Amino acid sequence: KTKLSLETLKDIWVNTRRVSAIIWSEKRGLVVGLSLILIALSATPFIGSGLRGLLINDLVKNIQSQISSTFIILLAVVIAVSFLAPLLTILQNYISRSLSFFIEEKFELLTIKKKGELDIAVHENPEHNDLFNKIRENGSWRIQNFFDRQFFIFQNILEVLIAAAIIGTANWWLLIIFIAGTLPELITELRYGRRIWNIHGWHA
Repeated sequence: KTKLSLETLKDIWVNTRRVSAIIWSEKRGLVVGLSLILIALSATPFIGSGLRGLLINDLVKNIQSQISSTFIILLAVVIAVSFLAPLLTILQNYISRSLSFFIEEKFELLTIKKKGELDIAVHENPEHNDLFNKIRENGSWRIQNFFDRQFFIFQNILEVLIAAAIIGTANWWLLIIFIAGTLPELITELRYGRRIWNIHGWHA
């Protein structure tokens, strides 16, 4: 059985810092840009829903009169927001792909450099050969997915915080139901999600 432990969390934290430090040192602008885009993408659905609500309220309020300037402004903003989300998604995909190429190249160079520093006896060791094979087959895409997952979690946390703030402002008891509803999936992911990665960790 694979269980989540403090040691596992410590390893995740250390690896997160290590990978982030490498990427941050050379691709700081892309990381900042991607973070800002994810913040905007997290807030866009809620902003769009709020604007549509204001639009409907204004339409109902002035249903028997002429269209107000407020309605026109709200309609223009709603349309702009609807176009903004796809554009941000395109930018996000572009930056994510650029970072993935960088990570792949950086990882390969670091691996080659490390292998060149090892003694010839290490290369002839079956256990180390098994490790090298796993690194060659799975190392690059694992780091790419690991880094992408950090931003995925970052975006999800932002969305949950925004939703919790909105729901908590409306009705505090709905916030409790919202939190209780997300706990089972979180526990399941923490308990069994690591097994998916272990499938790729068997000896060659």
